[in-house]
Amino acid sequence: MMKKRKVLLTGVLTLGMAVTAACSSGDSGEDQSDQESNQESTSEEESSENDSSEQAENQEASAELSSNSDLTSQLESEESVQEAMVQQVDSEDGQQVNIDITIASGQELTEDLKSTYSDMIRQVYPDQSVSLIYAQEGGEMLEQTTLE
Repeated sequence: MMKKRKVLLTGVLTLGMAVTAACSSGDSGEDQSDQESNQESTSEEESSENDSSEQAENQEASAELSSNSDLTSQLESEESVQEAMVQQVDSEDGQQVNIDITIASGQELTEDLKSTYSDMIRQVYPDQSVSLIYAQEGGEMLEQTTLE
């Protein structure tokens, strides 16, 4: 009788552990498939981000960056200008011109100065849109404008 009880108890325990294992593996399977789909979507997002960054790098590689040292020298010869930078970006979309002018310390950016600089720039780039940034010594941006 004791032996039957042990066998029966062992059978019930084994059956209980088998049911518990089966139930937990079912949840694990769902979690695993969720994790796999999350990994796939994450991989797809990373792939599209990588593709975007590669396209941006290719576009940058196709754009050619140059400087206009004559205009830079002309701007820097002004007493109120501490430093000037003129960049020409040639790309498939055309040429873009970016100019940064750093005003010397103790100087104020007046309408007369902006008019003088604009006239100098228009002599070199009469029909182009020019992005222009005025900054104060120390890097503080004073104004950003576009000459049309």
